[in-house]
Amino acid sequence: GWGCGYRTLQSICSWVKREQELLAKSAFRDVPTLREIQEALVAMEDKPSSFIGSREWIGSFEICLCLDYFYETPCKIIHVSSGSNLKDHIPDLVKHFKEFGSPVMMGGDTDNASKGVLGVCLEPAALLIMDPHFYDKNGTKDQLQRDGFVTWRTLDTFI
Repeated sequence: GWGCGYRTLQSICSWVKREQELLAKSAFRDVPTLREIQEALVAMEDKPSSFIGSREWIGSFEICLCLDYFYETPCKIIHVSSGSNLKDHIPDLVKHFKEFGSPVMMGGDTDNASKGVLGVCLEPAALLIMDPHFYDKNGTKDQLQRDGFVTWRTLDTFI
């Protein structure tokens, strides 16, 4: 019942937490709960206090705010006006995965379903997509792949 942006944020937070722990060899902040995410957005004065406990969605902007708030990890938003322009940003994604490696949140405008980008294929041009709508706590990687929750998608399949 929660928006997919929350789950995409939690997936990215999980990756950031793991990387910080590997580098520092110590435990870092846990992945924030949905309530903690809402409380943080209110504390940062991005949302009114009525946002806490609501079912309102979050998007790319809020994800950037929360990654910086919880993990001191700055973010960058790249606006892509349509799927046909996505090919122009493949070099940006390749550079990101080479330098940082973290999942990338994708979604907004006419395609308001959040997705996690996990990788890039250059030929044919495609993105490895994690669909945050999967909710089975006991799911396996085979199930995720079989049901299309982790899959390669060619650029022509994006809105």
